[in-house]
Amino acid sequence: MRGVNLVLGAALFALGVVGVRASLAQWLLSLIFLLAFGAFVTALAPPRAFAVSRALDLGLGAALVVVWLVALGASIESWFAWWTFAFGVAFLIVGVGAAGIARETERLSRPSGPSHA
Repeated sequence: MRGVNLVLGAALFALGVVGVRASLAQWLLSLIFLLAFGAFVTALAPPRAFAVSRALDLGLGAALVVVWLVALGASIESWFAWWTFAFGVAFLIVGVGAAGIARETERLSRPSGPSHA
C-alpha cells in the first residue's frame, strides 16, 4: 500500500506541475497539490494501520472525485478534469482493495498448525 500511495502521490504532484505549466486556476492547483501531499502522508501510515490507510485512501478518492465535478462545472480544461477523475477512481480502488489485503495479511500471519508450547 505504501508504494502505491507514493506512486499515486508523485503522479498527482506531476499532474499539478503540468497544470501550473498550462496556467490553470490557482484554486484547483492548490487542491491538487494538497491532495498529493495527503497521498504522501497516507504512505507514512504505520504498516499495520490498515483501517487508517483505507480511510485516508477512500477520503482522497472521494475528494478528487468532488474536485473533478467542480472542475467540470467551472469549465476547467477537460483533460485536467478527467485526469483528476482517474486519480480519484485509483484512490477509491486502492482504498477498497485495502480491506482484502488486510484480511489476507491477517490470515497469513496466523500460525497454521497447533502450537507446541
